[in-house]
Amino acid sequence: MRLADWMKYLEKQQEKAREQRAPAKPAAPAPPAQPTPSAQPRREASPEATTPAVPASQAPVAKPKRAVRPRSRSRELDADLADEVRQRQELLEQAERESPEAERTRLLRELLDPELSLQQTAVLLGVSVTSLRRYTDSGVLPHLRTAGNQRRFRLSQVLGFLAERSKRKAEH
Repeated sequence: MRLADWMKYLEKQQEKAREQRAPAKPAAPAPPAQPTPSAQPRREASPEATTPAVPASQAPVAKPKRAVRPRSRSRELDADLADEVRQRQELLEQAERESPEAERTRLLRELLDPELSLQQTAVLLGVSVTSLRRYTDSGVLPHLRTAGNQRRFRLSQVLGFLAERSKRKAEH
């Protein structure tokens, strides 16, 4: 997925979120109910007959309406999403502004000194993945971390490590 496609996707998601939070328009009030004519004439009831004889202590008390809290969390999420969209747009614009020389240098580095995964490096060195993790944890083999906290290795550093290790083996 290209960065421009990702930006469009994020903008659509932000728009959907706004639409969901927007209060629904109230429906038109229902017309008042018309009294239906009945066969018998209505008798007027006395006020005592319509009011139930319930002591005041047992009368139901209307519950106070719950105060609606402001949606500060959703506003925070909106702000975070807007910041992320803005950052991605800046990255996209920066990529478009890059000089051809910088792009060429980046491409050459990618081709000549690629990043290797943990598994690829373990195969290249002929060691297990666990041993490779120990090497990186002890600082013997330099590595990079991705945004997802995964280890990545530069081919040049792995080859340097191999040369150093073979020198040590030759000395012993």
